[in-house]
Amino acid sequence: MVASGIDWRFAACAMLLTSVSLEDISVLMTWFGDETSTQEWGGWEFRYPFDDSTFRVDAQIDELDSFVSRGEAGELIAFGQVKEKYGRGHVARLVLAPEYRGRGLGTDLVSSLCDKATELFDCAEHSLFVSRANTAALRCYVGLGFIEAPYPEDDGTEDKTLYMVRRASASG
Repeated sequence: MVASGIDWRFAACAMLLTSVSLEDISVLMTWFGDETSTQEWGGWEFRYPFDDSTFRVDAQIDELDSFVSRGEAGELIAFGQVKEKYGRGHVARLVLAPEYRGRGLGTDLVSSLCDKATELFDCAEHSLFVSRANTAALRCYVGLGFIEAPYPEDDGTEDKTLYMVRRASASG
């Protein structure tokens, strides 16, 4: 498939990540149209419906290292966050623009965010949480070397969410 003049099947394995802007957040908010998709992405306590203020707070935009990737025309195509959690470089709130999903870009996004986490936190492992219902994301993460791991804390979401880890040197 070709979008913005790029044949994404042959795109490089790394996305150029830049810091998120206020305008990016406004666009990002349009990618979630229901409570389920919002909470699967943002966490089970993420408020829906949201407004500018609650979205920014619940997504922890001011607390976490948040990154975006843009297409050739400057359009927002991806968002994700990294932080150090449980001694690992943790990637969180990964999402592609709806029109870019299903093109294999998730692999590039996850790989780029893991690289960023390694750079920022000098970590030997990466981790993430994923909704058990998100089979596309699960396939992506397993393909990148993530495996299910014991839940790090009892927060009551184990029935809905998997905790996954991989060595930082893993590649997809």
